[in-house]
Amino acid sequence: VANPDEILQTAGESAIAGGALSAAIPVAGQILKSKPAQVTAEQIRGAASDLYKKAAEKGGVLKPKIINKFIDEIKQLAPQTPEGKLFAGGDDPFTKLVDSAEVLKGKSISLKGAQEIDELLSNRIDKFIDPKTGRLTKEGLKAQKVQNAFRNSIEKAGVGDVVGSKEGFEALKDARKLWSKSAKVSDIERIIAR
Repeated sequence: VANPDEILQTAGESAIAGGALSAAIPVAGQILKSKPAQVTAEQIRGAASDLYKKAAEKGGVLKPKIINKFIDEIKQLAPQTPEGKLFAGGDDPFTKLVDSAEVLKGKSISLKGAQEIDELLSNRIDKFIDPKTGRLTKEGLKAQKVQNAFRNSIEKAGVGDVVGSKEGFEALKDARKLWSKSAKVSDIERIIAR
């Protein structure tokens, strides 16, 4: 048999706890309903701009071998046989994409330049969306492979791939983090816009 004083004390504690909980629930609800500030790709690019300049000043520019490797990689996605090249013709959008990348061969590239190229690739990818499904066509998937290869070549660059050696690489590393985040947020914005 329970002691009446203990029952009364337990009931009182429960009432206090219940009152506190009922006061806390609306506050917690408001916290859960409030949305965190959304950062856009444009805002991230703006923040990255200063880091790009600092990286370039310290030699944080990618050597030509990075772009050359990227171009060699995407060439493998283009028609390889004489028959395939002939059939694709000069109007094949993917062949045009590979040809346009060829002008960069043997050139160094800054992160600002890489960002512009990435945005242009995104624009090309957007042209290959099936209006019925909202999904990428085969050509769009190929263009997306090109963009992924481009991004990977920049994101995986090591100390030996940067003009300004260690100091330039360190400056580039910070700027590259924002570049990568900007590219990913931009992809999400494009998907939502579809």
